[in-house]
Amino acid sequence: LIQPHTSAGRVPTEKGYRFFVQNLELQKATKLPNKENDVLGMSLGKDNDYIQSRKNLAKSLAELSQEAVLLAFNINSVYYTGLSNLFSKPELKQLDGVVDISQVFDHCEDCLEGFLDEVASGINVYFGDDHPFGRMLSVVSAPFENNKKERGLIMIMGLQRMDYQHNYALLKRVKEIISGVR
Repeated sequence: LIQPHTSAGRVPTEKGYRFFVQNLELQKATKLPNKENDVLGMSLGKDNDYIQSRKNLAKSLAELSQEAVLLAFNINSVYYTGLSNLFSKPELKQLDGVVDISQVFDHCEDCLEGFLDEVASGINVYFGDDHPFGRMLSVVSAPFENNKKERGLIMIMGLQRMDYQHNYALLKRVKEIISGVR
């Protein structure tokens, strides 16, 4: 635990969050409430445009997670949403935090270049130096493929105190929807 300043309470360090997440047994993630499951299921809608349907899914994911979501179809085709969710967090009320995180999103293509190749299959959680998006953020990511075997990646990005179990369950459902499991 650390104490950010004299009058502050104690908060877990990155090591503390890592220990917490490793012992959560995320694979046994809680089942999503029916309403959230329905929102995700309907977000693809009847839109036959592959990219737009995935963007709709990312918007719903950002709304349900209350975090930022980054969707990469490849390095040169990146979509992100939910930045207002991040910037509304109390830790980011100071301008320095906002500037640091906004720079990450301004240069997300550069950050993704090596990261796309390193992402393991399944749903994974990355902290601090495990990912290129800045030490302030944690990342819950899931790779996917389209019917042409083109790889993509969807990530929930938030502060280390995010709800990992809920976000894992959300991404698990998103992967099922993308692969056609209803």
